[in-house]
Amino acid sequence: MLIGVVAFLVSTGYLYGVAALYGAKNHAQIALHTAIAFVALSNGLLFARPGAGWMKVVSSSTGAGELFRRMAPAIFLAPLLLGWLTLAGEKSGLYRTEFEVSLMVVGSAVSLLGLLWMASDHLFHLEGKRRQVHQAMEASEEDLAITLQSIGDAVITTDPDGRVTRMNPVAERLTGWTLAEAKGLLLSQVFQIVSEDTREHLEDPASRVLREGVVVGLANHTLLLAKDGREISLSDSGAPIRGEDGKIRGVVLVFRDMTEERAAEEALRRSESSSRLLFEGNPLPMWVYDLETLAFLLVNDAAVANYGYSREEFLSMKIPDIRPQEDAQR
Repeated sequence: MLIGVVAFLVSTGYLYGVAALYGAKNHAQIALHTAIAFVALSNGLLFARPGAGWMKVVSSSTGAGELFRRMAPAIFLAPLLLGWLTLAGEKSGLYRTEFEVSLMVVGSAVSLLGLLWMASDHLFHLEGKRRQVHQAMEASEEDLAITLQSIGDAVITTDPDGRVTRMNPVAERLTGWTLAEAKGLLLSQVFQIVSEDTREHLEDPASRVLREGVVVGLANHTLLLAKDGREISLSDSGAPIRGEDGKIRGVVLVFRDMTEERAAEEALRRSESSSRLLFEGNPLPMWVYDLETLAFLLVNDAAVANYGYSREEFLSMKIPDIRPQEDAQR
């Protein structure tokens, strides 16, 4: 950087004819082409490391970087050109010192005003883009909120640290937490789950998703411990939220209340068990067969005892194959 500044100073000395800037008595003179080469090399070194030091700002795609790239050439070239014109006019006798000073003042003012206009115009456009982005983000946020509210299942999202960022109304109702209360808390504080069989506390799905980067689901017979003390049977899955770069930006957890479904399943199981007991324990012969093929599907102990066939023989036969009961009892 320092070498580049010195080389630029030497080049300026050649431009203005100031020998003291490019050579001094009893010292070697620096050639113009050497000075220009050092300026180019120093700039090359800076641009070779765009992510280091102040070049990180200059080469960035931010408004600051773009503003610097637009104004830097004018900031360097305008004073050089103005100074050269002033000296050239003075040497050729076009004007005196008073006029030269006036020209410098007016030229500097115009140059600065031009640079100020460039900066203001650029910032104006940047502000317009910022407003557009902000409006687009607000619209996207509103659409997302409406979508979450419309989903019938409970939905909770987290950040990369597993802290709650969003909850839809269904999730608020099931967990007993409002979004205002839960936002920023670890999911494990809001979504507490235990095994229905052992009452052992289970790891929240977000932790595993963040650790392994895979879609996970809860084991069967998992209970959610709501804030108000309710215990709710759950079915759920957690999935990573990935950015365009593939990195995990958070987790989305979708779950539903399975209490009614579990109760219906248990009622059906009990009904089937009762029906089987009545079927097996009935003293009269009973069987179940396929209406299309007439093949036996089930037979009870009374049928086996009365007709003399084994259960395996019954299940290999069809209705027309069975002999009359009075023949079987002879």
